[in-house]
Amino acid sequence: IEQGQLGENALITIDFSHNGNIFATGTGEGKIRLWNQNGKVLRIIDAHEDAIWGVSFNSDGETLASVSTDTTVKIWKTDGTLLTTLNGHKDMVRAVCFSSDGQILASASNEGNVRLWKPNGTKLKCLDDHHTGSVYAVRFNPKQPMIATTSGQGQLILWSQDGRLLRTWEKGHNGTITALDFSPNGRMFVTAAGDREVKLWRLDDDDKDQQNFRPHNLGNHTGESHLPTVFGVSFSSDNQTILLGNGSQDGKGYLELCDSESKLCRIIAQYDYQVLAVCFSSDSQMFALGKGDGSVELWRKEEDEFRFL
Repeated sequence: IEQGQLGENALITIDFSHNGNIFATGTGEGKIRLWNQNGKVLRIIDAHEDAIWGVSFNSDGETLASVSTDTTVKIWKTDGTLLTTLNGHKDMVRAVCFSSDGQILASASNEGNVRLWKPNGTKLKCLDDHHTGSVYAVRFNPKQPMIATTSGQGQLILWSQDGRLLRTWEKGHNGTITALDFSPNGRMFVTAAGDREVKLWRLDDDDKDQQNFRPHNLGNHTGESHLPTVFGVSFSSDNQTILLGNGSQDGKGYLELCDSESKLCRIIAQYDYQVLAVCFSSDSQMFALGKGDGSVELWRKEEDEFRFL
């Protein structure tokens, strides 16, 4: 989704802290909101001069990063204190992610590169040799030193954590891959793209290199033009459930739960606004979603079913 299609209030990104006590949201107006588990706003941070495209909590639960159209990466304490501003990108920054040990921060930009930083702002490396266009998503594999990035019109790349190229799919999708998430066990990841396909990539059991992920279509997201576009994806902590946030061409929104084994999906809610961001809590007993009108919903698990709070 492009910024011109979004209102200032649109809620574009969500992340839960690792202890699950709070979550953060970023909006088209450049504000970060911190929320508790009951959906109460704890703090509003005037974080950026333009739209926020990504927020990510460090594993310490005390700091988080945000990135924006204003080209900056910022590190915050959860009390709203700005710790540092990371400058180096020359164009809008679309995605941000901490490694699972909290020692590396990755930021992805329209320039076609991903910058790796220490949380204190020290520059580590710039991954820019192989991307074919703007980089839309970046994620660390939580179980091995691997980074996944998406670029251009469907390109998908795996890198080592020290910046070596591991594997490239030039046509992982037939459109821009804007959503990406690894499973907690590191053996799967899910991608969603502008071609209206959603793919689940799974490691072969006998793959000694841990790089040979094979794609499978998820649910009925198989590329037909009438299908909604998936903007947000999130894996549950048990690797079994994948949450999808969708938007149709007429502006409607859909929330889906998918099973990673059967690859079947079911719609559990429909909205008058597109669902732009979704995120499970670390224990997967809750999830949050953000919509194009700026509203947030919290769902909690009760007796094996998720219910809207």
